[in-house]
Amino acid sequence: MKHSARFLAVLLALALLAALLPVAGAAYDGDRMDQTELRELLNSVELHPQKTNYPVVDALLENLTAQFTGDNYDRLKAAYDWATMNITYSWWPYTQDFAPAYDCFWPQMDMPYEMEGLQETMPRELVNRAYFAMTEQLGVCYDYAAVFTVLARYMGFECFLHTGIFIFESMPGQGHHGWAALLVDGHYYIFDPQRDYRLCGNATRPDNYYYFGIDEAHAWRYNDEEASAARDAQFMPVTQTPVLEYVAVHTVNSGSGWWISGEGRYDIGQTVTVSTGSSAVFLGWYDENGALLTKEHSFSFEATVPTTLYAVYYGQFYRDVPKGSWFSYDVNEAFSRGIATATAPFTFAPDDLLSRAMALTFLARAVQAEPAAEAAPFEDLQANAWYEDSVNWAYAEGIVNGVSETVFAPDAAVTRQEFLTMLMRYLRAEGYELKEGALSYADAGLIDAYALQSLAEADALGLLRGYEDGTVRPQSTLTRAEGVTLVMRLVYLLETNALVKK
Repeated sequence: MKHSARFLAVLLALALLAALLPVAGAAYDGDRMDQTELRELLNSVELHPQKTNYPVVDALLENLTAQFTGDNYDRLKAAYDWATMNITYSWWPYTQDFAPAYDCFWPQMDMPYEMEGLQETMPRELVNRAYFAMTEQLGVCYDYAAVFTVLARYMGFECFLHTGIFIFESMPGQGHHGWAALLVDGHYYIFDPQRDYRLCGNATRPDNYYYFGIDEAHAWRYNDEEASAARDAQFMPVTQTPVLEYVAVHTVNSGSGWWISGEGRYDIGQTVTVSTGSSAVFLGWYDENGALLTKEHSFSFEATVPTTLYAVYYGQFYRDVPKGSWFSYDVNEAFSRGIATATAPFTFAPDDLLSRAMALTFLARAVQAEPAAEAAPFEDLQANAWYEDSVNWAYAEGIVNGVSETVFAPDAAVTRQEFLTMLMRYLRAEGYELKEGALSYADAGLIDAYALQSLAEADALGLLRGYEDGTVRPQSTLTRAEGVTLVMRLVYLLETNALVKK
């Protein structure tokens, strides 16, 4: 009895060894169908390219399939080549090193779905394994087949991943295995890149394509298990277009809200109402791009696409403006007044350099400037640019000159002395009485002649404040946070009637 058990164990070990070791190509002739017939068959297929709807995966598939040229047969063969020759057989992604191991694949790739509620075109676990195998180039039979399956479907073929028992080539024995099954006119054709990987010496010799297109009549080595049919049912036909099954609405509270409601799943076309409440100052509901939808505490809309809405309270719009930072109050005030806007959704970028165009835009918004009747003579201003009205107004009011008669340099970083000169020129143009301060800074000698009067006036008003080391750094470029702070100091002076007109 012990001898029989030992003998059986040896046979099983030999069978497993047969699956793992490279197989000499000369020892096996293959069961594939005639390649001329296969080419004719594949070229008769009307392709319906199907995306996975995972953007990072589809981008990779697009890059790969763009390299596959020729007719249907040639392109599918190129996909088969890629799967066969670019993946190294390895159990590393699994928590056990023997089949079946469907539930033992542990890597979970970072691959957000394109749109919540959108029907899936193929099983996520299969896409996850295929994406891992394509990027890390590791896997077992199941993963070779998964890569070929998603490649084939992306090109428009109705392809599935089947599993079951496989009879090995070089010696008696069988084992659990995974392969791709292409469906054409109601018949399955097997494509098995992992076995060809073995038969070409683990991708060390040219591929002989022994398993490239085996029809049902010659698929005697393959015995499907019930799991194949269940998995097939999880694929959407390539001829079908995925649709939204529901609309997901998510709400995000910026922090001060006591309550928020309206999040959930809705039927397409259903009316959604989101609401929030708090004693804090409510700025409004914003979309995921940072656009204001309403300043009311409740907002209603029709559910059409997945939506994320943000209930924003005062001082909590920007995620990169720390509460209590030296610039937070001024930046949030400027935002609430429409003076300084985001560089990206909910992003202020306080440490980014302030450009000449943005500096004037801050100023123009702060004083609610009226558009100029004529355009400035600068040739480097883009027509209809976001800064166009601000630059034209500033030039007409004598607030700004170009770096030359025809060049303004809108994208150049503005210096402290340049921006303070612009602010003082505005006050002079409006007729305010200005006095000059002493400018007793350690580096006052670095102030250019054109800016001396303006910086002395700014010093007297308290707009110009030096650093702890006693310097004023007139030639230093301004950050967005510093620029907004200077503008808001001007705004506060104007609002408190601290300035008197002549």
